[in-house]
Amino acid sequence: MANAPRTPLRPDRDLARERLEALWQDALGMTAPAVPIIDGLINHKQTSIRFCLLTQLLGKLVDNSLDAMCLQRR
Repeated sequence: MANAPRTPLRPDRDLARERLEALWQDALGMTAPAVPIIDGLINHKQTSIRFCLLTQLLGKLVDNSLDAMCLQRR
Protein backbone atom coordinates (compact mmCIF):
# COMPACT_ATOMS: atom_id res chain seq x y z
CA MET A 1 0.00 0.00 0.00
CA ALA A 2 1.41 3.38 -1.00
CA ASN A 3 1.95 6.03 1.64
CA ALA A 4 -0.50 8.89 1.50
CA PRO A 5 1.01 12.37 1.08
CA ARG A 6 1.62 14.03 4.41
CA THR A 7 0.39 17.47 5.29
CA PRO A 8 3.04 19.43 7.17
CA LEU A 9 2.05 20.31 10.71
CA ARG A 10 2.32 23.93 11.66
CA PRO A 11 1.83 24.48 15.39
CA ASP A 12 0.66 27.86 16.62
CA ARG A 13 3.95 29.58 17.47
CA ASP A 14 2.49 31.98 20.01
CA LEU A 15 0.70 29.19 21.86
CA ALA A 16 3.85 27.05 21.71
CA ARG A 17 5.94 29.87 23.17
CA GLU A 18 3.46 30.38 26.02
CA ARG A 19 3.33 26.67 26.87
CA LEU A 20 7.08 26.22 26.76
CA GLU A 21 7.68 29.31 28.89
CA ALA A 22 5.22 28.05 31.51
CA LEU A 23 6.80 24.58 31.49
CA TRP A 24 10.28 26.09 31.73
CA GLN A 25 9.27 28.10 34.79
CA ASP A 26 7.89 24.89 36.35
CA ALA A 27 11.12 23.05 35.57
CA LEU A 28 13.22 25.79 37.16
CA GLY A 29 11.29 25.31 40.40
CA MET A 30 11.83 21.54 40.52
CA THR A 31 14.17 20.14 43.12
CA ALA A 32 13.90 16.42 42.32
CA PRO A 33 16.82 14.86 40.45
CA ALA A 34 16.35 13.75 36.84
CA VAL A 35 15.34 10.15 36.22
CA PRO A 36 18.65 8.33 35.53
CA ILE A 37 17.66 7.06 32.06
CA ILE A 38 16.60 10.56 30.94
CA ASP A 39 19.76 12.05 32.41
CA GLY A 40 21.79 9.46 30.49
CA LEU A 41 20.08 10.31 27.20
CA ILE A 42 20.46 14.05 27.66
CA ASN A 43 24.16 13.63 28.44
CA HIS A 44 24.74 10.94 25.80
CA LYS A 45 28.01 11.16 23.84
CA GLN A 46 26.14 11.01 20.51
CA THR A 47 24.72 14.45 19.87
CA SER A 48 22.02 13.18 17.51
CA ILE A 49 20.34 11.33 20.39
CA ARG A 50 20.39 14.44 22.56
CA PHE A 51 18.91 16.68 19.89
CA CYS A 52 16.29 14.16 18.68
CA LEU A 53 15.09 13.58 22.23
CA LEU A 54 14.85 17.30 22.94
CA THR A 55 13.06 18.02 19.65
CA GLN A 56 10.57 15.21 20.17
CA LEU A 57 9.82 16.14 23.76
CA LEU A 58 9.37 19.82 22.99
CA GLY A 59 7.13 19.04 20.03
CA LYS A 60 4.96 16.76 22.15
CA LEU A 61 4.74 19.37 24.93
CA VAL A 62 3.63 22.04 22.47
CA ASP A 63 1.04 19.89 20.70
CA ASN A 64 0.08 16.57 22.25
CA SER A 65 -1.39 15.34 18.93
CA LEU A 66 2.05 15.36 17.26
CA ASP A 67 3.64 11.98 16.62
CA ALA A 68 6.89 12.12 18.57
CA MET A 69 8.18 8.91 16.98
CA CYS A 70 7.78 9.96 13.34
CA LEU A 71 11.51 10.74 13.03
CA GLN A 72 12.43 7.13 13.86
CA ARG A 73 10.00 5.67 11.33
CA ARG A 74 11.44 7.48 8.31
